[in-house]
Amino acid sequence: NPGQLIVIAGRPGSGKSMFALQVADNIKANPENKVLYITLEMSLKETLNRLLKRKGAATSEEVRTMTFTDEKLEGDILPILKNLDCRQSLIILPYLFAIEGIKAKIREERPKVVIIDQLSLMTIKGSYKDTREKFNEIARELKRTAEKEGVAVILLHQANRKQTEDENYKIIRLEHLAEADGVGQNADVVITINQERENPETT
Repeated sequence: NPGQLIVIAGRPGSGKSMFALQVADNIKANPENKVLYITLEMSLKETLNRLLKRKGAATSEEVRTMTFTDEKLEGDILPILKNLDCRQSLIILPYLFAIEGIKAKIREERPKVVIIDQLSLMTIKGSYKDTREKFNEIARELKRTAEKEGVAVILLHQANRKQTEDENYKIIRLEHLAEADGVGQNADVVITINQERENPETT
């Protein structure tokens, strides 16, 4: 909903980025819904490659080598790329790290949904005593922006790798958000992506 800050959290490699791409792809299915997808980890090419694989339009090898038959290119790939016209429903921006720049882009594009992948790579002006304080201020600023601009902001964040690996399989909780205990307090919704892990005593 407009004005909401939604956090998607998970362990490294748990599929947060792919899940976020699926969310973006589903939201933009309605032509009235413009999505601003800001990826801080992947290039534009890498993001598009993941989206092609997600839609089943290409195999991993085809995406890796970027080699397609004429039939597949015309029948599967080009329609998807045309649907990703950057001035239409899905705008993919790589490496926009500063929150000030993100806010400016939101004002310029007027999307309904903004997806940011991910919190740990974002920057913000000011001096902060530690990473926790910086992350919490970024979350507060994103929440204020969501309310002011009337957009929904989806923010991806990693769970603390050491803390979650020290335990046998448990559902990720708010305290597992790396250096960001206040992020959950600013969020309207926190979604955790959990993968069942093998119990070392049974292997």
